[in-house]
Amino acid sequence: MQPRDIFDGLLVGFALVVLYLEIVGFGFSPERLDTLVDALAGLNVAFYVVIGGFVAIGFLIYAFVYVPGKQGKAT
Repeated sequence: MQPRDIFDGLLVGFALVVLYLEIVGFGFSPERLDTLVDALAGLNVAFYVVIGGFVAIGFLIYAFVYVPGKQGKAT
């Protein structure tokens, strides 16, 4: 990693923290947590299967396309 990449990553992370604090605020109330848990528990099982499939496809692309490509360029 180049020092500029680290700086850019920290800058993006800081911007995301500021954005989160502007939208949500400093506190996270128990009522909001209960609403979030109820919303996630109320979703259909097919939603979780589809999301899991996307995650699995992403991992397979990473493992079989990206990593061998990076290792091939390193030599």
